Amino acid sequence: MRRRWTVTVLVLLLFTTGGVLLKRCPRTVPFEQCSELYQRYADTEGVEASFIQGYRINDSVRVDVTLLQASDSAAWQRLMKDFAIPILPPEYNELVIRNGSVSMRLFPKGHPERNMDTTLLDNDYLIYYRKMQNICIFHIDDEAQISALTKHKALEYETSIIKQ
Repeated sequence: MRRRWTVTVLVLLLFTTGGVLLKRCPRTVPFEQCSELYQRYADTEGVEASFIQGYRINDSVRVDVTLLQASDSAAWQRLMKDFAIPILPPEYNELVIRNGSVSMRLFPKGHPERNMDTTLLDNDYLIYYRKMQNICIFHIDDEAQISALTKHKALEYETSIIKQ
């Protein structure tokens, strides 16, 4: 009887430990399944690249996201050039950074330097934060993702205004 309880407790501990480890260990996506932009910047000096597969926007919408974070001003200048982020006059740039403004736009898939494609689903959704020197690219596959992202970002913006 004692042996049976010992085995039961050990099995329960094993399952509990396994569950905790699965929950805490990060899931990684194979390099070849990551976005083209992630692959392009993964080994770029001064840029920390991340790829999130199936980022949850709301209860029913998920989207793949590439995050690019510049660790120095030279890397940020490169990202600004590569993604056609306008260079602002110094006084305006300081104001934008101080206020933590966020900018967004659409660009043709695989061509961040170009203006938005007229076919909505041929674009990706770009959000950049000058203050944090980072860029988020949401890889769009359907109109529900665009709608959910727009609502999500508008709500985030309203919430940040209220907190100020």
